[in-house]
Amino acid sequence: MKKAVYVLIIAVVFASMTFAAENPKVDVSGSITAGYRLTDDRSNNKARFLEYRDLDDNPFGAFALSLQRGTYYLTLEGCNIGQDDQSYRIKGTDYRNFSGAFFYDETPHNLSFDARAPYSGIGSPDLQLTPTLTKMTTFDYSVERKEFGGEITLTLNTPFYLSMELQRREQNGLKPLGSGDYWSNLELPEPVDYTTNDLNLTGGYRGKTIQAAIRGYWSRFDNADNSMSRPYTDDTITLPPDNDYGKVAAELSWRDLPLNSLLALRLSYDRTESDISLSDLGLKQSSDLYRTTFSGDRTCTRANIALSSRPGPRLDTRIYYSYLDQNNDSSSISAMQDTQIFAYNRNIAGIDIDYAIARHTSLGTGYEFENIERHNRLDGESTTDHSLYFEVKNSSLDFLSTRIRYKRLERDAQFKNHNQGVNPFTDGDEWIKRYLRRYDVTDKSMDEIKLVLELYPLPQLDFGVEYSYQMNDYDKTDLGLTEDKHHAVYTDFIWRASNRISLSGFAGYEKTEADSRHRQFAAGESADINDLSDGAFNWQKNRDDDFWSCGVALDCPDIIKKLSLHCAWQYQDSNGKVSFSSAENQLADINQSDDYDLQKLEIKLAYVVQAHTTVTIGYLYEKYDADDLQFADYTAFTPTGTIPGSYLTGAYYDQDYKANVGYLMLSYNF
Repeated sequence: MKKAVYVLIIAVVFASMTFAAENPKVDVSGSITAGYRLTDDRSNNKARFLEYRDLDDNPFGAFALSLQRGTYYLTLEGCNIGQDDQSYRIKGTDYRNFSGAFFYDETPHNLSFDARAPYSGIGSPDLQLTPTLTKMTTFDYSVERKEFGGEITLTLNTPFYLSMELQRREQNGLKPLGSGDYWSNLELPEPVDYTTNDLNLTGGYRGKTIQAAIRGYWSRFDNADNSMSRPYTDDTITLPPDNDYGKVAAELSWRDLPLNSLLALRLSYDRTESDISLSDLGLKQSSDLYRTTFSGDRTCTRANIALSSRPGPRLDTRIYYSYLDQNNDSSSISAMQDTQIFAYNRNIAGIDIDYAIARHTSLGTGYEFENIERHNRLDGESTTDHSLYFEVKNSSLDFLSTRIRYKRLERDAQFKNHNQGVNPFTDGDEWIKRYLRRYDVTDKSMDEIKLVLELYPLPQLDFGVEYSYQMNDYDKTDLGLTEDKHHAVYTDFIWRASNRISLSGFAGYEKTEADSRHRQFAAGESADINDLSDGAFNWQKNRDDDFWSCGVALDCPDIIKKLSLHCAWQYQDSNGKVSFSSAENQLADINQSDDYDLQKLEIKLAYVVQAHTTVTIGYLYEKYDADDLQFADYTAFTPTGTIPGSYLTGAYYDQDYKANVGYLMLSYNF
């Protein structure tokens, strides 16, 4: 496929340039870039450094070509030619009648390199132990993603249009899969061999006051492997199943209604289907299952309506309503035929009002009601949200504009697990449900504040500050998340010292705190949170995360004749801590929770050799240090003896890296 894309790109480029040469009325412009890159990567596992990009020692290139004649316009673009993250675009347009485009993209997702495992058949769904457990196979956890497709839109110089989009996405490689039980916990190389085909059809009308469209979307996902074997046992692990997704939607917007109103409507219906059987997985009938074939069938109906009006020169209003109904007729995978499947419906209604009380000052307020009814979820059968906000904007001063917004939300939930369980000692898994509440479906109060300041103290200086605060209080929760807070403050500036020097930068800080309560009990111990006897106990957890980031950039176009300079530096630091407390047991705190720091430095010099030719030399430095307890002392362990034990392949091991990248690039513009 890649070779076919190269041939097509080259053919179109030469055909376009030949056409332009033979037609002097055609305007031609573009650029061609070629360069070479050298990388010094000092890390044991450079997958983190190359996670979504290709920065290895390699030649690279790019091109852009534009041709225009009258209303006809053709563009061709290629980026990172020959690299693992290359991309190409072709687009042609006749502004009166049609437009069309074709694209091809490659994106790597490097997860971890040099993993090891005592298996043969890695890359296939059939994993087998090597003759001796000490014989290792080395491999990379990496997934290559390729996307290509095109679109065409026909208008034929009318307000009506018809468009079609086709896209194919292919993903191939390996990713880590955790699988385990009491005797063996394994990290397995899961094969990725996915194909997704998408088709999107749209027909519509664009008028001065009315715009309407009907859309149809279909997607097919295929996984070449429905299951994979699990070494040491006869178990089979299921993998993402094939499925079909379809959607139809209708949209309408109507302008110039009374009170300067705009009415917007949208209706849609989508369905996802998937079928699989035990025979597809190579399995026999199990006594734990009441059927051998299973189907996934989920449908979703949506309706949205919004009316935006301007009743007066100072008053703007918006009224809206949204409805969603998700129905689930999938088969239950259980020995009990009455196992219930989750589904829900949601209603949202609200109003926004904005009033300009003076030339440079406006007040805004709004109210929103949301109700969700969940089927077969007793811990939150329904929730009702009431939210209200107030906002003030002011720009009366030439050098200052401000905006402050406050929002309050109250959520009421129906909790129906009050009487779960019969005995806290013998039926603890059910009894504990009396106290356990999930934060997404329980009662809560939320306060949210946002403040934005924009300053212009000098004609050459712009300065901005933004602060936000949010606090959620889950006041009826006995076990689970009880409170969380989030602070964020960011500032940025740009100083245009002269026509040849500009300096910009930013700095930010975020802090998140979350408190929760829990109960620890074993079989035969009490699940009642008021019972402090025996070995069961209650405990609390507090999570505290701090994140810092800052950066500065210096741009000097024509710092001296024909020479430009760009310098940029960025720093990030994340520190997390989890503290535990209990009246009955001493629990050790975690001081290394998602801790990392990242530094980046980029320097680029560009010199115009001739009117159309530029030479660029650049340098990139990156340093990443991670310190997370879950990866501390993480080494592969080979099972020994008659009990399989556990085995880790080394996925995500040693994510630290330090890299120096230098490159030389020649660009020609025409």
